[in-house]
Amino acid sequence: MEYCPVYPFLPIARRAALALVFGIALLGLAACGCCDDDDDDDFEGGSLQVVNDPLSSYVIDSVGVSSFGGPVELFPVLLLPGEDAFIDLFPDNYDVDVYWDDPLFTVDYFNVDIWDDEVTTIQPFLP
Repeated sequence: MEYCPVYPFLPIARRAALALVFGIALLGLAACGCCDDDDDDDFEGGSLQVVNDPLSSYVIDSVGVSSFGGPVELFPVLLLPGEDAFIDLFPDNYDVDVYWDDPLFTVDYFNVDIWDDEVTTIQPFLP
């Protein structure tokens, strides 16, 4: 068998390459947040689900939410027919305005109750 001057360094190079690949994989997991705890687990509130009716021919542009005597908080959403969005809110009674892509149409919901750990669903419809 002939002597190969590179052979003694091959196991070291393999180990280094394996360590490099493993390190890159760990950095990738940390960057995507897969190993991070979800910060929304301790949210003390409920959710408002806005569903655009599948038979609608309009797009929902945004949702305005206001509590009694409070300012209107605008949530920009782009909901095609059949799509939905969730908005996390603290438990309270809200007025909800749904704005469509046609500025002539707005659907108002008054006295929408949001409860702890519950999902309240509204499904406005424009033909």
